[in-house]
Amino acid sequence: MKILVTGACGYIGCRLVPKLLEDGFEVEILDKMTFGNKISHLKDVNFIKGDIRNMNDLKIIKDMDIVVHLAAVVGDPACNMDISRAYETNVNGTKNIVELMKMFPDKKLLFASSCSVYGKSNGFVNEDSEANPVDYYGMLKLAGENIVKTLKNHVIMRFATLYGLSPRMRFDLVINSFIKNAIKGGKITVFGGHQHRPFIDIETLTDNITLATAWPADTYNLLSKNATILEVAKRIAELTGAEVETSKDITDKRDYGVVSTRLNELGDFDKSLKEQVEKIKENFQDEDTDDKIFYNNRVDCI
Repeated sequence: MKILVTGACGYIGCRLVPKLLEDGFEVEILDKMTFGNKISHLKDVNFIKGDIRNMNDLKIIKDMDIVVHLAAVVGDPACNMDISRAYETNVNGTKNIVELMKMFPDKKLLFASSCSVYGKSNGFVNEDSEANPVDYYGMLKLAGENIVKTLKNHVIMRFATLYGLSPRMRFDLVINSFIKNAIKGGKITVFGGHQHRPFIDIETLTDNITLATAWPADTYNLLSKNATILEVAKRIAELTGAEVETSKDITDKRDYGVVSTRLNELGDFDKSLKEQVEKIKENFQDEDTDDKIFYNNRVDCI
């Protein structure tokens, strides 16, 4: 079975592609390679340097059975750096893919969305709850979902907040940032801290994206556990010996707890958190973790 992964050289894609190969998929990759190509060593993969905003670059879809659409400007800070570019990529790029796939109704689209579409809520939300995004990134993802829903054969995956090791590492994700600061500086600063988030580690997530190739058409929340930002910081402090400092300044207003009516909680959050702390420590002890390549919201890296 042939599968196209857009944005495959990003944080998620670098972990997903090897799993797809192990599962016997023939994998094609379409990526701008803004952050380089950390999986170029993989054999039996066709790498195409292209842009989802360009219909000509997407013609390969006609030869695919499944498209996993990861390509996007990811995160609100990155989107707000250039709101036009973010819209063109996250909305118009998705529209391009959907329009081409409508010509081939037997093909399946897996769309990477985000629990950010829930924004802020009282109590827990699920796939049937009303979306209420409070940031631009969440709004764009919701717009992308609405476009994808015009396809009959689709799966929408709303990802919880991610963490964990990847060849194309990100330290602008909250848990990864906390781990980095704990290891490098011995201190974690928490802004607010009482905001609730759902979390999932990247290994568990990519395992389930491979499974989603066989899921029925629907919308799915993918998460392991809900916790407050402060609870997570304190647990990382326990694992690293770091101190926790809190600030009343809240830069991220998202606050939501998430459950799934279609999937069980995925993975073991406490176990994976401990494992990822050790993996990041092993791989980045001597690295310059402030390098622009590890952040989606560095102007000269976009």
